Amino acid sequence: MRSRSWPLLALSSLLCACATVSDPPAAALTRVDHYVTLKSSAPALAGGETRLYVREITPAAGSTVAKAGRVVLFIHGGAWPGSTAYDLPLGDASWMRYLANAGYHAFALDFTGYGASTRPKPMTDPCNLPEALQKQLVPALLPAPCPPSHADHVTTLESEWEEIDAVVDHVRKLRGADKVAIVASSRGGPRSVGYVLRHPDKVSRIFALAPAYRRTWPLQAPKSDAGPVRAMSKQGLEENWDTQLGCPGQVAPGVRDAVWTDVIASDPLGQGWGVGLRFLPALNYGINRETVKAIRVPIAMVVGAHDKVVVPARVRNFYEDVGSPEKVFVDLACASHYAMWEANRGLLFKASLEWIRDGQVNGIGRGETRLGY
Repeated sequence: MRSRSWPLLALSSLLCACATVSDPPAAALTRVDHYVTLKSSAPALAGGETRLYVREITPAAGSTVAKAGRVVLFIHGGAWPGSTAYDLPLGDASWMRYLANAGYHAFALDFTGYGASTRPKPMTDPCNLPEALQKQLVPALLPAPCPPSHADHVTTLESEWEEIDAVVDHVRKLRGADKVAIVASSRGGPRSVGYVLRHPDKVSRIFALAPAYRRTWPLQAPKSDAGPVRAMSKQGLEENWDTQLGCPGQVAPGVRDAVWTDVIASDPLGQGWGVGLRFLPALNYGINRETVKAIRVPIAMVVGAHDKVVVPARVRNFYEDVGSPEKVFVDLACASHYAMWEANRGLLFKASLEWIRDGQVNGIGRGETRLGY
């Protein structure tokens, strides 16, 4: 493991705050870059090592808000590395900084294949992209579409659960924590829930934004199809986001440019190919209606009213099925799948702090609530 520290300077607010919340007072914060290495079971690494990037935003040494043992681990979704999802360098759009200002050591993991973590060899071969994307590379990069050089998944949920466990053990030891709280979004849902089913003793609470879920998912990985690597362009991001705009002022000017600038900087090869951000296909298995009954760790889940990626009905299904006696369903107004970068992000961030610190959201420790209406 290696770490590097970076002082964090105050950023002027470039985003409108359409929802007023009582934010924790600004504290002196430090960014520390950690690297955790472990032997991987990912199919594309064949038992070799993977090197995981873990960003920490933490109260600076001597800060009066720093609390030993208060640790939050952010688990990213299917497309975005943790640094972009949770520490966007734009105004007050960093979820990690929000919790660090409240006295928490906030960590964000990049899984294998994402951000500054190991990119397995199959991700460097454009033949592993779907044929439709390959055609965009002809003739500049490819003479013609080609069959995949790697027919299997690059990673699996099992290998990702191992990665979470390695990072959880690292940060628990580093910051003197018995347990960690988890904040997850989208595909981070099955990643974190599957992990908690295996290691409930290491997690205090889960707070999940738009957790991906199907009641009928299989428990074993389905066969990979259409190539083991995906990519997203800025145009694709904007078109997807446009379908989820449901109220005036939902996304401030400049936000989408800032998101894209930050995330594409993590993938110069994808940018060079001209396809945009490389990521891995969704792993639609591992949890279902039967398995989540066994969850006992307290869990709060939030879904944006206009989310069309993980629609509210699917999150409600998850809420109904999960077995935890402490569970809260939160309906967030004027929000999409990208709520952490939108106008009502303050309500989202505040809800996560309330849940992690107090075991309640909007004064509720079990049941349903609405925010922003």
